[in-house]
Amino acid sequence: MKRLSSHGSSASIEEDPAAKRQRLERFVADQQLLASQSIPTPQTPYVIYTQRLSEVYRKKILVTGGAGFVGSHLVDRLMSEGHEVVVLDNFFTGRKANVEHWLHHPNFSLVRHDVIQPILLEVDQIYHLACPARPPHYQYNPVKTIKVRCVCVQEHQMCFSFAHPISELLYDHAIRYCTTC
Repeated sequence: MKRLSSHGSSASIEEDPAAKRQRLERFVADQQLLASQSIPTPQTPYVIYTQRLSEVYRKKILVTGGAGFVGSHLVDRLMSEGHEVVVLDNFFTGRKANVEHWLHHPNFSLVRHDVIQPILLEVDQIYHLACPARPPHYQYNPVKTIKVRCVCVQEHQMCFSFAHPISELLYDHAIRYCTTC
């Protein structure tokens, strides 16, 4: 129940403590529900439920090109497993509609960014799927396509090379600079 009270010259509405507690409990329950599933959208009309992983098992995973066809399905899988997912996409061929059902989720982040430009992120795993796959897209700017296909992460001493249709991950502690770029 709300009641009016007067403090000086301005009047304010005070809420009954029981009603305030009930509103807070409803808010917490809504947040827990949103954190446990996706929201149905026209693009994804079904609910995808997420597991709750402890901090020990949950990984922070970067998916470049995560708004594309393959990337968005990988994001669905990683989110349903309970991981924290960061999608990095410039939306050249990907669409925001492919991942909009996760936008409300606390373990999901969408960053509009071109992978050719540097970005500083702390993650446990990287899935590099950012590359136009259809000839009209990759022939539009072939130099940029080559740059996207070879991404070097020098701080972690990893070299990602995507010269073949199937992505490969080359890892060696001795690699400091990518020799293919």
